[in-house]
Amino acid sequence: MKEEIKNKIIEDNQRIYDEISYEFSQSRSTPWPMMQRFKKFVFEKARILDLGCGNGRLLQIFPQINFDYFGLDSSEKMLEIAKGKYNNNPRVKFLLADFSQPLKFPDNYFDVVFAIASFHHLPSRELRLRLLKEIWRVVKPGGYFVLTLWNLYKLKLIKKYHLWHLLLGLKQRNLERGDVFIPWFLKNGKILQRYYHAFTFKEIKNLLEKNNWKIIEQYYCTAKARKSNWLKGDNLVVIAKKTFS
Repeated sequence: MKEEIKNKIIEDNQRIYDEISYEFSQSRSTPWPMMQRFKKFVFEKARILDLGCGNGRLLQIFPQINFDYFGLDSSEKMLEIAKGKYNNNPRVKFLLADFSQPLKFPDNYFDVVFAIASFHHLPSRELRLRLLKEIWRVVKPGGYFVLTLWNLYKLKLIKKYHLWHLLLGLKQRNLERGDVFIPWFLKNGKILQRYYHAFTFKEIKNLLEKNNWKIIEQYYCTAKARKSNWLKGDNLVVIAKKTFS
């Protein structure tokens, strides 16, 4: 993918999430049930990073915030909403960040990194590999990377968004195979097209293993947190660990 196309996609997605921030936040006012499974990776005094934190809803799964939380997002408007909820908590920090750039944290800094429905917005294999390398760098040895991706190969979504080129293995002009645009319909009638990359388990497994991650668990999951298959699952969930073996 050409550099100017990657940059435009990144800028457009940032602008779109600023524009839809209020309506998007309302649609994500509570955590998905599957997110409850992730509590086991966070312990007292842990240091966690939430990439693409949005309105900070991941924090809602924890009865007490007895850990240090860093939420990063590329949308300034989404961060304003998050700060409005949690800004009085000294253990919670929200930062504006572009994930196509290096993460501004020291090596071996976090116990766990979350990327809940955010990694699929990063355009190009090159940038995905670069970010996975950065996440590896900032996670402590033995730490975890918890990743969820929208399953755009689900037949219902193929039909809804006319993504037939995914099933045919085709790619759209100037994009990479698996790249799609998904509309957001604002209440004022405006339609905005958000970039996504449609992942398969084979693809994400390949990317993670190229960056030395050990996959502990991977599964398709429905919105109600039931494990499923690629035809019916709403999300791909991958749990990876930083090891040196």
